[in-house]
Amino acid sequence: MSVKFSNLEHDAFQTELKNEVAALLKSTNLQAKRQRLLYFKVAIYFAVFITAISLLYLSPANNLTQLIGRYLFVGVSGVFLAFNVSHDATHGTISKKKWVNKLIFYLSFNLQGTNAYLWSVRHKASHHVFPNIDGCDADIDDNPVIRLSPTKKHLWYHQYQAYYSFFVYCIYTIHWVFFKDWLYFSKSQIANLKNIKHTFSEFMDVFLWKLVYLSLMIFLPHYYLHYSWSWILTSFLIAHVAVSLIFIFTLIISHLTLETDFPVPDENEKLPYNYSQHQLATSLDYYPTNLFVNFFLGGFNSHAAHHLFPHLPHTLYTDITPIIQRLVKKYNYRYNLSTLPKAIASHFLYLNKMGQRR
Repeated sequence: MSVKFSNLEHDAFQTELKNEVAALLKSTNLQAKRQRLLYFKVAIYFAVFITAISLLYLSPANNLTQLIGRYLFVGVSGVFLAFNVSHDATHGTISKKKWVNKLIFYLSFNLQGTNAYLWSVRHKASHHVFPNIDGCDADIDDNPVIRLSPTKKHLWYHQYQAYYSFFVYCIYTIHWVFFKDWLYFSKSQIANLKNIKHTFSEFMDVFLWKLVYLSLMIFLPHYYLHYSWSWILTSFLIAHVAVSLIFIFTLIISHLTLETDFPVPDENEKLPYNYSQHQLATSLDYYPTNLFVNFFLGGFNSHAAHHLFPHLPHTLYTDITPIIQRLVKKYNYRYNLSTLPKAIASHFLYLNKMGQRR
């Protein structure tokens, strides 16, 4: 599908927004301050993650409860590392040097067991361009278990998805580590990405990083630390359930709620919105100017700012969002704002709506 955004006259909103943000960054040392904050976060989140792995190996657990705690520490510190470091690195906002961003991204992301190369392709070339467009957004494409888009085929069991989805979400990262990456690697087409081909070196990239992760989290704890398989697998599974739920309930609500739109192209494959209108209508913010939430969630709570300014570090989103909020009122553009509990509730209401046969 070669969909196109509408050019609803000249997008004065986008022009004024870019000019105001540029003026803000130029007239103050704000960007330098926020960049230093990003460097600090890179150091902090890497340090916590490395500490968690070190604790697993250097402080052996005396019982299963302690081992579960060690694995939870690794998993939770890892997901926050991904939020605050990996995501910015893939958008090239940590350093002006591409190799530095790539190195940081690959280390921080692959050590979670999820492949950096495959995710980067889907995220930047598919999701970021056409969020919530069926057939163009890899994040909602080809999901037979949960119906995430109103244009997807309705199957009989979808009527129960608002109830069983929680249990599906619990194994989200387990599925990603062991199945999802390989499934995407085997495909020649993913949403709007056509004729995908992978080289042997890219296959080895996926395989070797998986091996590193499984060695760190499963094989070495058994053969080197002599934990039983039952202890290791129990701890591994519980950690992944925790990581999955954190991941799902802070990210999925950014696009999949009753408030967000799912635009459908017309017969000429033209969307009803221009680019900035589309990014705003398909995204949802929660606590977008809260510095505390931004520090932990890496700006995913300020999703409008992220989709409009993906080239800027997330530490700037709390400063950019007030400008967005003021200008959407001026130009009468759609803007979705909620709280975290309401957004989660809205997501399940949305799943219930998508589960009804029309």
